[in-house]
Amino acid sequence: MQIQLKPVEFDDIALLDSWYKPQSLIHATGGRTLLEALPDFLSLKPGFFIITLNCHRSIGFVVADLKDTQSEKILWIRTLIIEPSLQKSGYGTAALRALLNYVGFGEKVRKVLVSVHRDNIAGYSFWVKNGFRDQTFAGKLTGMKHVRILIREAGV
Repeated sequence: MQIQLKPVEFDDIALLDSWYKPQSLIHATGGRTLLEALPDFLSLKPGFFIITLNCHRSIGFVVADLKDTQSEKILWIRTLIIEPSLQKSGYGTAALRALLNYVGFGEKVRKVLVSVHRDNIAGYSFWVKNGFRDQTFAGKLTGMKHVRILIREAGV
């Protein structure tokens, strides 16, 4: 399985929007439609990527934001979605690995954060399986009671 990340192009929007139609995915944009969230997604660095399989087939997308604090760089993964028919097949883990390699996790970036809606059991399990753990204080600080914040730290 060869997974690549490529920047989102205009032609990708209809496909991405079709993945957002199921109500179970709407929490990935904070309750907004994809078109409402798109300007925010496109403004982020490293950005908004299509996940492709063998350079040909688009199978998902990831939205990530690199926060450069005074002491460290922290990657915030805002959304990672794999086409529903391909979930639980290793593609999400491969896409996560590609993103972490892209940003230099373990060298340049030492922490990765992700938020998961409390009702998203499958999503939570995915992140835990990939080395993330609950960041218990984060929800108290942000006031987001419907969201779990998870963290993965290099070398831990």
